[in-house]
Amino acid sequence: PLIALDMETFIVEDIDFGAPLAKNVGDPAAINSYFMNTYGNSMGVSMQEMRFTNCSFQDCIGGFFRVPGSYGYEIENFTVENCDFYNGGYYSTSGRRYNYFHTHPDKSVRQNIFKNFVFRECTVFDNSLGRFFSHNNNPKEDWPADFRYNITVENNTFVNFGRSNGCHFFYMREYPGGSTFTVKNNLFVKACKPEDTARPI
Repeated sequence: PLIALDMETFIVEDIDFGAPLAKNVGDPAAINSYFMNTYGNSMGVSMQEMRFTNCSFQDCIGGFFRVPGSYGYEIENFTVENCDFYNGGYYSTSGRRYNYFHTHPDKSVRQNIFKNFVFRECTVFDNSLGRFFSHNNNPKEDWPADFRYNITVENNTFVNFGRSNGCHFFYMREYPGGSTFTVKNNLFVKACKPEDTARPI
C-alpha cells in the first residue's frame, strides 16, 4: 500500500478535550463524533509512536480512534496512559457505532495500529459502545509474515462500558498468528441509580 506520510512521533499530553455540543440518540441532531477518524481515501501513514498521556476525553459519541482508509496505516508503538474517558453516550438505540479503537484490514489495506498497543492506568466511565478493540473485516489473503497484534490492557477501571447487547471487549473475526493479548489488574463495574427499572447484568 502507498505510504505518503512517514512520521516519527505524535504525542498529546496534559490536555482536557470535550465536545459539549455533542448530541446523543433521541435528539434529531445526534452526531457521530470521534476523537480521531481518518478519511476513507486518505493517504497512508507510517508512524513510530503515538502516545496520549494525562489527558481527558469527553463526549466521544462514535468512538475514539478509527482507521478506515484505502491505504496502509501503521503505528509501531501506540500508548494510552493515565487518561480519562467519560460521558461518551449513545449514537444509536443499540448503543453501537464504530468502536473505541477500530481498524479495517483487508487484502489491499495493511493496517496495523495494534503492533505494540498499551492501554494503562486509565478510567473509562459511562461509555456505552459495544466494543473496545475491533477490526471488522476478515483479510482476504494471508497475513504478512511480520504482521502481529500485541495488545496490553492493564490497571484500568471501566465503569458502565459496554452496556449494549452483544458487547465484546475484543471483536476480531481473525487475528494474525503469534499475536499476544494481555489483560490484567483491571476493574470492570456496572452500576445504575436506585430508581432505574433496568438493572445491570
